[in-house]
Amino acid sequence: MSMARLFTWLVVLISSSIIALSMWVKHLDNTIKSRLSQKRWSAPTEYYSAPERILKGQKKIVEVLNQTLERLEYKKIQIEKKLIPGEFSLLNYEKCKPLVTNLSLDITSCYVWVTHPRVDQTSEALNNNQSIIQVVALTQDTVIEVYEGLEFPLQAATVIELEPELFAQFYGGQPVLRKIVNISEVPTYLLNAIMAIEDSQFLNHGGVSWSGILRALFKNVIHGGVKEGGSTITQQLVKNYFLTHERTIKRKVTEIFMALLLETRFSKDEILDTYINEIYLGQAGPFEIHGVGVASKFFFNKHPGDLTLSEAAWLAGSIRGPGVYSPFSHADRALKRRTQVLERMLELNLIDQQEYQAAMNEPLAQKPQRLLRDQAPFFIESVKHQLRQLNLNDHEGLRVYTTLNLRAQQAATEAMSTQLKEKLQGALISADPTNGFVEAVVGGRSFSETQLNRAVNSKRQVGSIFKPFVFLAAFESLSFNPLTEVEDAPYTFEYEGQSWTPNNYDDKYFGKIPLFMALEKSLNSATTQVAMQVGIKKVADVASRLGINSDLLAVPSLALGSATLSPFEVLQAYTTLSRQGEFNQLTFIYKIMNTSNNVLYQHRLEPIQAVDKVTARQVISLMEGAVDRGTGRSIRLSGFTHPAAGKTGTTSDTKDTWFGGFTPLHVAVVWAGYDTPEPTGLTGASGALPIWIKYMKDYAANLPAVEFSIPEGAVELSFKLGCSQEFTQNISLVFREDRIPSSPCWERK
Repeated sequence: MSMARLFTWLVVLISSSIIALSMWVKHLDNTIKSRLSQKRWSAPTEYYSAPERILKGQKKIVEVLNQTLERLEYKKIQIEKKLIPGEFSLLNYEKCKPLVTNLSLDITSCYVWVTHPRVDQTSEALNNNQSIIQVVALTQDTVIEVYEGLEFPLQAATVIELEPELFAQFYGGQPVLRKIVNISEVPTYLLNAIMAIEDSQFLNHGGVSWSGILRALFKNVIHGGVKEGGSTITQQLVKNYFLTHERTIKRKVTEIFMALLLETRFSKDEILDTYINEIYLGQAGPFEIHGVGVASKFFFNKHPGDLTLSEAAWLAGSIRGPGVYSPFSHADRALKRRTQVLERMLELNLIDQQEYQAAMNEPLAQKPQRLLRDQAPFFIESVKHQLRQLNLNDHEGLRVYTTLNLRAQQAATEAMSTQLKEKLQGALISADPTNGFVEAVVGGRSFSETQLNRAVNSKRQVGSIFKPFVFLAAFESLSFNPLTEVEDAPYTFEYEGQSWTPNNYDDKYFGKIPLFMALEKSLNSATTQVAMQVGIKKVADVASRLGINSDLLAVPSLALGSATLSPFEVLQAYTTLSRQGEFNQLTFIYKIMNTSNNVLYQHRLEPIQAVDKVTARQVISLMEGAVDRGTGRSIRLSGFTHPAAGKTGTTSDTKDTWFGGFTPLHVAVVWAGYDTPEPTGLTGASGALPIWIKYMKDYAANLPAVEFSIPEGAVELSFKLGCSQEFTQNISLVFREDRIPSSPCWERK
């Protein structure tokens, strides 16, 4: 080949390389501009809990108020002044009295605050929003009165609500927690600490520190491996924001070019602003912590602007390895790393000797703050399931306002972890029957071990927890009342060419008994005979109307719970019962909005009277007896005194144990057993019920103690002790007003 031709090919090669390089650089430049100029981060899908509700008569409220106001970042004001949104005060009786109408003389103190604008409002509502003033008047630790209004004096209410609380974020479907803060909100010494330990020449270089790269290269050659990266803050941002963490020459070259381009497009402040919101700083359960906004809250329970120099130094030092320098698991390493940062800041004259010494003497953080975000993974999975049913993609940047009650979820999680027998699995799901909000979901022993949501997506045989539907069908037929005599004796049923003999627990039989006793003692033989008289298809129909969606095979064993149902289905049916037969669809979501504040979904309370109120109330009466005297009597022995109704459930060979129960204000269902059906050796009373009791005592016992109401057309009668030998306990039952027993032993309660 001639020299001329060789030269021509060389020119073409160089020109092509320059063009290709130019095009590649232009592509990198366009990538940077399109992402950082328009949106620093894609809009996350945010999950909010339901607003904290405070009811008249609620107990143990002081800690609830303090924790809720703190999480919502309300500022406590000690001096007397007009409060602005986001401020609260704690007042004595004399100072509280002028603020409200008809203040009780019994109160000892009251909280008063002005609410933030509600984040679950549309743009139009937010523009017209007026901040609400709310007052909670207390006697010791119990709510005596609640008030709210736009101006003083405030009017009394029965319940008030605070605001929804953000509890989870997902970026591109990944669990990430990030709270965007502006660089102006961050103390200078935190920024200085970051630059001192990560990139002391940040303000001087053009995106790449060539001396740093050479120094890192030299150390890596000496040590025979990758010991130091030599990356600037700008390069770190490029790697975290645009690239992967793979260690290749191509990725490093791309990183360098993009860092140089980034510095030509954006100021140092803009780069640092993005960096402090992007950096990975630890883990809160399944959620990655990104940025100093959330990290400050998680580690120190502070806004970044309130961090001390010592806290800022440790936070900056942890960037290199949040797990390695965790003060909770590696205190010695964390202390050493903080010292390195402070010494470097002193060396660079960013702090003086006095500041250095004071920061050195400050203790490290002792424990992470409870963000509650890692305690509701099964609830989030339930919400995502409902989103799919609504044909909504949770990658689209939604704001999902859920029905999660943070206190109920915490109580449910603790009840499952402390009361579930070793090696068993379990599920607990609960709801507020007044509005149809599912408030807590625990779908198993540990979400990290298995993500199967047994509360919603798993079906098991329900056993005797199904029996209330039999008695509901009996009362609906008008052929039965709570005192109707039924036969409890061994009996073989012939059905479609097959025979079946239901056995009572321990093979004990009681002969002729009043109907209410069949449910209280959970007698299989008597219950099945009632079901066969009423008709199995009628029983299946009643269960379906209450909210059971699964297909129910109309065979005699259905009366004893041969059906396989999810705890969610049982919860729906028991919630309908608690509402005296009024069906309202349960939900995990009460509203969904997009980033433009447009409502995409709104849950509506649309009740349907599925069964007669009096009929349902009679069944509740029998279930109250099961709690007071029957298979659920350990509830009363445990000290839970609220009016309550419920039913145990145990399947054949003790493979599944259940308890479902409710007060007028709360419903909860518990299942416990093995994932692969095998005997547990437990019953509903010994397996599931202890979990239910622990949960209800921790959460529902603090709600007002409301009695089950008596609907029109019904009457509650009580048995006069000593009137006859038939009953020796104090018994109250509900009857239809036109079918009151003629016995003189019963009188209106």
